[in-house]
Amino acid sequence: MNLTKWQVTFLVLTTSFYIQCNFDEGLDFGDSRHVQHGIKGEIVFDGAWPDNVAEARLIAAANFQADAGALEQFVFSDPIQVGVARLNYQLSLNPSTYEVIAVIFRENGTSWDISNLLAVYAPASPCSVFPDISKAITIESENSVVDGIDILVDLTKSKVSGSLNFIGEWPSNVTFAAVLAFEVPLSLPLIPCGIAILPLNIETADFKMLVPENTYTITVVAGKGLSLSEITFIGSYLVPGTSNTPATVTVGKNENIQDINITVDLNLLPK
Repeated sequence: MNLTKWQVTFLVLTTSFYIQCNFDEGLDFGDSRHVQHGIKGEIVFDGAWPDNVAEARLIAAANFQADAGALEQFVFSDPIQVGVARLNYQLSLNPSTYEVIAVIFRENGTSWDISNLLAVYAPASPCSVFPDISKAITIESENSVVDGIDILVDLTKSKVSGSLNFIGEWPSNVTFAAVLAFEVPLSLPLIPCGIAILPLNIETADFKMLVPENTYTITVVAGKGLSLSEITFIGSYLVPGTSNTPATVTVGKNENIQDINITVDLNLLPK
């Protein structure tokens, strides 16, 4: 199972779990003013807002660099009103090319967490929060406004969580690790529907991810670069009581699926 270069780049870019940001003043939900440079569109929220949402924001990022501080590149909007069903927006953005435009929420009593990314503009597949890089948005000048940047947010996504136990030693050249959820049956190109970024050099970890209603296989990946040949699948959720029988996880709407526990074999990684 292989990921495209952009998908791997996205994994590397989201290596930090929590975001501490200076919020950008520039999100307007009415007709009181008009942005001079940026984007306009509509955000539609499908389903009821979960009770645990403290706030939601529109975010955008340009010129991604694959480093540990990449999340600092995100521009965060003013708050989106919790509970709205749809809204027209305008967001001021400086001239550049923006590969990621998305909606994220923060849970009550927590910091911003990349696993709570709800939806992106132009997703690579209907289920995914991976953007289609070919549809990146370019703000060409100080007088450029791109309209029609519409985002559909699925508020019925369920939380899948569990624990990981790592066997073996972490190679020093591994730069990222993540838990991914793929739709079953598998089809090419492989595009994850859910993602949980993992810390490195650990023996155990808990994870959580958001996925829409469907049936999934849950797997763990790690790698040392962006080349397809440098990505390794090092663990999968198995049928309990077996050593090599892959299990599937069927998820409904607004569920909380727990105890998806996986043994991860670091010895599978190239040294």
